[in-house]
Amino acid sequence: NHRNVHWLCLKVSMANKSIMLWDSSGVKESNQLYLNTMLRYLKDKFRATSPQEDADDWIAQWTTLDDSANCPRQYNGYDCGVFTIVNMTLLAQNIPLSNTLYEEQDFQNLDTRRRIAYLLWEASSNR
Repeated sequence: NHRNVHWLCLKVSMANKSIMLWDSSGVKESNQLYLNTMLRYLKDKFRATSPQEDADDWIAQWTTLDDSANCPRQYNGYDCGVFTIVNMTLLAQNIPLSNTLYEEQDFQNLDTRRRIAYLLWEASSNR
């Protein structure tokens, strides 16, 4: 959550030793902070769980990528959470993101907010 006002999506692949980021507002220099923070977190966890191993050598094998240029684009100031949820859902199904995969207007046309709310309600223990 960028400064408590904007959501973005990070994906860590332990198998590929890669960290990718998608931001519906586009590529920004500030996105590097989140990639680097995740890299540092992984290094700290590795060091804590494998103290006999060289964490610097292990983390040097990792790559980071801000792939926001291939992320569907948000033009309003309030749909970043919906974009993040939709992007995570697609990525979890191994559907690669592209900037033409869907558009902001699709959320209204497909009643996406209501569908997300229903899925969250359905999965909750408060229903």
